[in-house]
Amino acid sequence: MSWWQSLLWALAGGGLTEIYDFYKSIHSRKAWPWNKARTKKRDPNQGTPALYVTATLARLGLAAGVGAVFGASGQVSTHTSQLDSDLARWPS
Repeated sequence: MSWWQSLLWALAGGGLTEIYDFYKSIHSRKAWPWNKARTKKRDPNQGTPALYVTATLARLGLAAGVGAVFGASGQVSTHTSQLDSDLARWPS
């Protein structure tokens, strides 16, 4: 797998994680994460929408960077031939 393919998979995984966290936050509070629970008023103790966007972009950037590094160094592979040969030598 090339570095850019690993980058895209890591970006997709980071994006799905962000979507799931956002869903959990809305579902548990019954409001946007930056509003008070069950109201439409902004909670001054919570972050602003811009802060959430910044944190999301940072998380996606981190995921993409780590994915690209692992892909470029050859630590991520789609080849299963080594696994198949290891399993074939496994004592029955």
